[in-house]
Amino acid sequence: MLFELLVQAAVQLTIRAQHNLTSYGNASQSSLFVGSNPQGAIHPPITNDFNLSSCSTTNTDGAPTAWWGFQFSFEFAFITDITIYYRKDYAVRMDGFKLYVTNTSTIPPDGYLCYEDPDPGIPNITQNIPCNQLGKYVIYYDDKGDVQTNNGPVVELCYVAINGCEKGMWGTNCSESCSTKCIGQHCHPENGSCVWGCDEQKCLNNRWDIHTGVCTEGCVTGWTSQICNCTKYNLTPFGTATQSSRFIRSTPEGALLPPISNKFTLETCSTTNVDGASFAWWMFEISFNSAFITNITIYYREGFGYRMNGFQLYVTNSSVIPPVGYLCYADDPGMPWPSITKTIPCNELGKYVIYYDTVGDEKTGPVVELCYVAINGCQKGMWGTDCSEACSSSCIGHHCYPNNGYCVWGCNEQKCLNNRWDILTGVCTEGCVRGLSQICNCHKCTYVC
Repeated sequence: MLFELLVQAAVQLTIRAQHNLTSYGNASQSSLFVGSNPQGAIHPPITNDFNLSSCSTTNTDGAPTAWWGFQFSFEFAFITDITIYYRKDYAVRMDGFKLYVTNTSTIPPDGYLCYEDPDPGIPNITQNIPCNQLGKYVIYYDDKGDVQTNNGPVVELCYVAINGCEKGMWGTNCSESCSTKCIGQHCHPENGSCVWGCDEQKCLNNRWDIHTGVCTEGCVTGWTSQICNCTKYNLTPFGTATQSSRFIRSTPEGALLPPISNKFTLETCSTTNVDGASFAWWMFEISFNSAFITNITIYYREGFGYRMNGFQLYVTNSSVIPPVGYLCYADDPGMPWPSITKTIPCNELGKYVIYYDTVGDEKTGPVVELCYVAINGCQKGMWGTDCSEACSSSCIGHHCYPNNGYCVWGCNEQKCLNNRWDILTGVCTEGCVRGLSQICNCHKCTYVC
């Protein structure tokens, strides 16, 4: 039971971070069982509990395939992830299912395969599946079904949330237009960053990375951030950097300033001594009490990826070395050398960011050679572009996600209808008092009360 609650907590937290698109389109399915209809899967309650009026159910007639599909009312959507709640106690009927994002309603689906249930074993009945794909249709498809009873494929979806935004839009309620600098005006729903890169004339000296859209020498006057879209919230201007040692004239601040590049110079990279030390570290202390750090981008020295071997990245509340706090990422020293450019998700509250290495190159030992670091997030209690919006006073601890203002730890219990809420997620299980949304933070989400 505890495991199931934790799974639901993780899934529902993910739902908060995006806009549910199932209000904008129509559902269909391969067949209808008795009083069931395909729309049942896109309306509350958010549960695995089964009844014919609230779950989408196909016939148990031994058909070779079964499917449920959703078509958007607009041309295309960028779908970040899809959450499904299948019928409780019937996971065996999900065995081998596939989830697609496509541009046509063709069956079998002919588009992007977001997920295929692997063998062996029976899948979880509650799943959040990342897609990050542009499309017109979402299709749950099964051509395997229940191998225990040989009844053939059956769809029994009790709730589906399709998270993302219409192409060209982003932000809370998908109310912000993507920058016209984004190629195809196509951006990520969560933060407005350009999916296909940005128009190079916004990059200083027209220098940019065609694969990432990153302006490698900074932006022209009037534009900000790595990809010149004015939506990043880099915290590195608000604090100080230190490191375990200094090689010649290198300074820890070298990692905080342009150019955004892997190219090495002593003036623009943070470099520790090559002296065989047992560990090496680089640390950033945020000037305010704490920040919610969404992700960290690092550019390591070009041609020296092997010196990153086994590195760890922490968000902590103290400057203790070895770090004592949340481990965002640990490179496996037994695997091939890590990529010298990485964006690492953290989603953690803290005061310090620490790059720490006890492995490094077998000849020189650990060495830090960071040529650029961006720490993205907001000061605790703030959110939005430039972190200029205050989190809702309804959020527990006044703590919310930087990108959309949704409550991280849930909302005050008295804001939920009949005071019924999920202690792990903050979701009001019976809805909210008048004027508030599903997680009671005054922003539109899956359902508005």
